[in-house]
Amino acid sequence: MKLEHTFREGIFAAPKIYYLELENGSSVTKCKGYSGKLRKEQYLELLKGNALDLFITRWKRSLVEGSVQIKRNLPYVLNPLFNKRQKVIENGKWINTRPLDLSTS
Repeated sequence: MKLEHTFREGIFAAPKIYYLELENGSSVTKCKGYSGKLRKEQYLELLKGNALDLFITRWKRSLVEGSVQIKRNLPYVLNPLFNKRQKVIENGKWINTRPLDLSTS
């Protein structure tokens, strides 16, 4: 295995949404569906379960018309949803997750 990062702090708000503060002072961020950079405070809001209202730019090409259409400042709501796991809350803080129990009994 390859060691990619040594970090001081990590915020993992949802699958494919995380913030890492590295030991050298730089940061690594990942946010699915959003190409911009989020601030650390925004990741903490997502960790609390709050949605973020953001703006994105989308583009669409038409091979038939031979054109590219760019739409700027479209509203985008980033919501940290868990559809495969359930949050484990202890003393008012999210500490872990567990698989969803789909049994009927």
